[in-house]
Amino acid sequence: KAIDLLLRVLALAGVSKASALAAARRAEPLLEAAGRSWERLDVLERIAELEPDASARFAARTATALLATELGENARAIAAWEGRLVEAGGSSADALDGLVVLLEREKRWPRLIEILDRRAGAERSLADRRADRVHIARIQGSELDAVPEAIDAWRAVDLEFGESDESMDALASLLERGKRWSELGLLFERGAARATTPERQAELLRHLGDLQRQRLTAFDLAVSSY
Repeated sequence: KAIDLLLRVLALAGVSKASALAAARRAEPLLEAAGRSWERLDVLERIAELEPDASARFAARTATALLATELGENARAIAAWEGRLVEAGGSSADALDGLVVLLEREKRWPRLIEILDRRAGAERSLADRRADRVHIARIQGSELDAVPEAIDAWRAVDLEFGESDESMDALASLLERGKRWSELGLLFERGAARATTPERQAELLRHLGDLQRQRLTAFDLAVSSY
């Protein structure tokens, strides 16, 4: 078969780069047509390694990442997207999107935070950029148990996009975990002042009163809050 002959060429130890690339280019569509996905993945990686043309190399890396993801080869898919990202100067939207999915699947939290931060700085909608910043804050607080960093991340969300009940509740939980009682009191005061419903205001003032009574020993203030 033509496929097997081409694969034998690729396996030769002394084959030139030009001959290997020519064989890989011919073999790849044949392997796709034959449904031989694992061998095609190997060949796509070889093309991406050997291809001198930037656009063809980008296409090979993208095809590698997509096929590797389909086959559950997450590490290989991540490597392909990372290569694509480097060659694109760090601004490839499809590479960033692919990496976010795969890095989360593989629980590679520090690198995921870096990629989310990079994507949040790209030209995207306000809602999408906020979602990435929130994602970072949640990873730091939940997956990495990095309470100070998570607090800083939520405060950065508030600074860039404005305060919300979501961020206030997340910050309250983190400040409690960190036993940062004075900051928590100020957060409840600010939240109560901007509450949009009487029920929300009453809830926050009750939390503030409990905090003043139990943690800050400010009994007069607690009575006022209640």
